[in-house]
Amino acid sequence: MIKNRPEFVVDKFYFISFSNYFQNFSVFFYLTYQSNLLYGIVLLSFVLNATERKFQILFVFTVILTIVLVIFWTLIAWNLNMNFLTFIKTSTVHLVNPILSIFVLFWFRKEFQINKLGLSFSVIYSVCYYLFCFLLYFFTIRQWIAPEFKNNDIIAEKGIIFFYTGLTVYPFMNFIHPFFYSGDNNSIVILLNLIIVLSVICLPYLLSIFYINIFGIKAVNWRVLREIKLSFQRFRSFFWVSKPKK
Repeated sequence: MIKNRPEFVVDKFYFISFSNYFQNFSVFFYLTYQSNLLYGIVLLSFVLNATERKFQILFVFTVILTIVLVIFWTLIAWNLNMNFLTFIKTSTVHLVNPILSIFVLFWFRKEFQINKLGLSFSVIYSVCYYLFCFLLYFFTIRQWIAPEFKNNDIIAEKGIIFFYTGLTVYPFMNFIHPFFYSGDNNSIVILLNLIIVLSVICLPYLLSIFYINIFGIKAVNWRVLREIKLSFQRFRSFFWVSKPKK
């Protein structure tokens, strides 16, 4: 009888890591390493030749790194069995670099003002990453089994019930079991997923406003609702053919 491969066995919290499939390339899909790598490139370029556009991107990835800092130490770190060496390694990208980026932003806060790019791109980046996680999950959803029943002979004897889930980048972003919820109340599942969606949209924007106000960074007068309304009008005018005036 064929035995289940380890990657087809559910971990606790219904978490099946996508790294089992992407292997060594998995590192490029983590928000942590994306933001750390891109921030390092932008910071080096900014130091060599400071421009307003580079300052916007520097600001954006400071916000993203702050999100990495908050999410890791509140939702992920508590579930990891880290020894001292692992703690030092993970603290570099999840603690030291984010804090360093905040100090860098404070140092250069008077250089340029934040424009629409700086205020909106962190939200766009977060939404795009959320959509990647969402599509990855639902395109890989299938039947899984619990680790204690990975031996097929045991399954045949016990008549174990299978359940469905998909690949996730981070365990709390399991869309059927969000925030580690293991119950079967659909209302709670929908509510928790809505909280994730709202966080993805609102958290980057609120952090941007926070840094602008607390560091005294100059910024354009930009309002979310107004920009959404203008974007909707542009979208509508692109597809809507107005009737000629008589």
